[in-house]
Amino acid sequence: MQVLVDLVKVGAIGASLAFLLLSYWLLNKQLARTDANKVPIPPDPEVLKHIQKFRRSALVYLLIGVVSEFILSNSFDLVHYFLRSELVRVRFDDWEYFPENKALAFGFAQDRIDTGLYVLPSEQKNYQVYVGVRKKTATPYAQGQYDLLFGPYQIETLSRQKVDLTPEQIKALGNDCVEFTVFGIDSGKKGKLTAPVDVSAGPIKAHVFHAAYACVTT
Repeated sequence: MQVLVDLVKVGAIGASLAFLLLSYWLLNKQLARTDANKVPIPPDPEVLKHIQKFRRSALVYLLIGVVSEFILSNSFDLVHYFLRSELVRVRFDDWEYFPENKALAFGFAQDRIDTGLYVLPSEQKNYQVYVGVRKKTATPYAQGQYDLLFGPYQIETLSRQKVDLTPEQIKALGNDCVEFTVFGIDSGKKGKLTAPVDVSAGPIKAHVFHAAYACVTT
């Protein structure tokens, strides 16, 4: 009986296991019944029916407990997985403090986040990160060819990178606007991607994380 008490203390899963064990003991007791002459007595059909119902309830309770534990342990990941849509908030884009003038200043902007650009934290090890650079066109970021490619990197914070360009690369990028796209490739893919690369061709299946562009000032 102490085993049952210890299982119940574990939680919902332990309690359901305790109920299953108790149903086994009840069934075993019914099957072991004998009369005064040690002749086996057939189990009572009504009792067997109730034991069966008790066992089914315990199995349902066990299933609910397992699912609940999974949801509680992975609630953050599940919310982000099912909430792959656009979110909106405000964020500070300017903040200053002027104690000498007895004043402060701030400003904020509307910030939209497309959660489809994100992956679950548990999945980040599955991606190699590349930065593609090309002349800005009307082609969507997740399609077409990139003339310059840097990486692979990991999903992490990367400090400012400065790259010296050859005359041929500058010619390919042009003197107007260039676009930068950071995307992830399945880390199980063999070999390193090299430029030029079409991120929408073949088995590459790039996951775009972010894109930006810079234009030459005149």
